[in-house]
Amino acid sequence: MTGYSGWSYAPFRPFDCGHARPAIVRLAPARGRVELEWLGGGPAEIYWAESGGGNRRSKAVLPGAVIIDGLKDQTDYELYIVDGNGLQSGTRLLRTGEPVGTVVNYYHPKDKSHEFSGQYLGSPSLLRLPDGALLASMDYFCADGGSNLTQIFRSEDGGASWRYLTDLYPCFWGKLFLYRGILYMLGISTEYGDLLIGKSGDGGRNWGTPSVIARGGRANAGPGFHRAPTNPIIHGGRLWFSAEFGAWRRGYHASLTLSAGEDTDLLDPGNWILNRPVRVDPSWPGVDGQRCHIIEGNLVTAPGGGLVNMLRHAVNKAVMLRVDSENPAAPQRFEQVVDFPLGDVKFEIAQKDGTYYAVGNTPPARNVLALFESTDLLSWRHCRDIVNHSEMDGREAGFQYPSCLFEGGGLLVLSRTAWNGAANYHDSNMMTLHKVEDFLV
Repeated sequence: MTGYSGWSYAPFRPFDCGHARPAIVRLAPARGRVELEWLGGGPAEIYWAESGGGNRRSKAVLPGAVIIDGLKDQTDYELYIVDGNGLQSGTRLLRTGEPVGTVVNYYHPKDKSHEFSGQYLGSPSLLRLPDGALLASMDYFCADGGSNLTQIFRSEDGGASWRYLTDLYPCFWGKLFLYRGILYMLGISTEYGDLLIGKSGDGGRNWGTPSVIARGGRANAGPGFHRAPTNPIIHGGRLWFSAEFGAWRRGYHASLTLSAGEDTDLLDPGNWILNRPVRVDPSWPGVDGQRCHIIEGNLVTAPGGGLVNMLRHAVNKAVMLRVDSENPAAPQRFEQVVDFPLGDVKFEIAQKDGTYYAVGNTPPARNVLALFESTDLLSWRHCRDIVNHSEMDGREAGFQYPSCLFEGGGLLVLSRTAWNGAANYHDSNMMTLHKVEDFLV
């Protein structure tokens, strides 16, 4: 093969794998059935059987979307595809069962197809394109994996159905965003790795070589760059993102911002300014002295003007830092600790018509995904639950790390979901889409 410097693959495979083999690129199990999508040369045969034994069945298929029904409910299956040349895909695993919301993608906790990156699905990012289509991205993570593969899916019917678009490699903790009509991805090469940005000129199918904004640290251990797919903001003539530097294993995460001028080339690293990371100071009033982490910040315009960063910190506590938007190289300043019902897990804040809306998990577990509102960022009122499965064991089910689209009076939420056989509440096996109609009424 020839050399390649791009960011996108369809699909990505480690170099020593058979690149001509068919590949199953999407799974969406349901009650007694599964929808899948595969790439390769057709026609082909798909084979499936209950995991660990049972009669193997098959049927002829063409590349694209395939539905297998007549399966037993609440049952594990394994399946693979053999094309006309006798080339076989990797074996994929799934568990049937009724999902919560619409399944964008699924990954069984014992599936080995992406073990080079991880065993679980993370980092949901949701975006509406100018042509009306939705894009959803997610990555594969695991403590022992490379944490460096992101997949992108597309929906042309408002999220009712989804199709595979491409893989990005290396890319982790990525955020899809539009800037002046161009599609970008801001991500990290691996956990605590290099801070990257790339763009696509065809709606996300193909991506050129990403630019390195700043070099990070060692994968898994750090210290290096960290962030969640929280939203960018335009303020004071600049495009801003929140990020962190540190690592859980190092005992701290420090908050920073990165920004670029509105009229600059975002792929030129010299146009970005990163300020010095700010660590937790135990003397800050109201801070949890046992928690040295402030992470996954949301940049928003403050009620009185200026730019502030609301960061995850502890149970019912968020840290607010003030950004000096006139001097983007200046470190953020501590503003206050806010009593915030979603402060212990990644949350997302958006501002609409003078009101702030926040989506996240209410303690003690992650099996309730809730919507709150505020007019001052300080006092928050519960609006409604988007998903509530508090009857489930909080160690087994989770709807977390929301990525939200506030459109008109409605709300779309992409959730990192642990459901129906996930390894645990944290190590999710699904990405699911949830709709809230007329939440502003």
